[in-house]
Amino acid sequence: MLAPVRFARVLRKILVHKHVSSNCRAARIGRDAIINTFKNQNMKTNKIIGAILIIVSLVMGYLAYNKISESTQSVNLLGLKVEASDESGKTEGYLFLGLAVILLGGGIYTLNKSK
Repeated sequence: MLAPVRFARVLRKILVHKHVSSNCRAARIGRDAIINTFKNQNMKTNKIIGAILIIVSLVMGYLAYNKISESTQSVNLLGLKVEASDESGKTEGYLFLGLAVILLGGGIYTLNKSK
């Protein structure tokens, strides 16, 4: 159990201290490899999160469009056109649409940030 603790301490010293003596070239190479691995993993995570945000925004946009279109109905009754609208349904649809636009922007930003 003592060996993992020592390894963690040595690893922390290598990662924290930017200046490594020339005798420790292997430590410097190891530190750079570890940092690059974390950066690559972070970029993969950002791409996944960005893609999920874009997919969720498209689904929310579709639901918002349906909610807005379903909240207004018209009926022809004896030559008269009667329209009925649900204002709260329209408002809710527009809120969903606004949230979808925000999520789409966040997804695009996240994808561009990871490049």
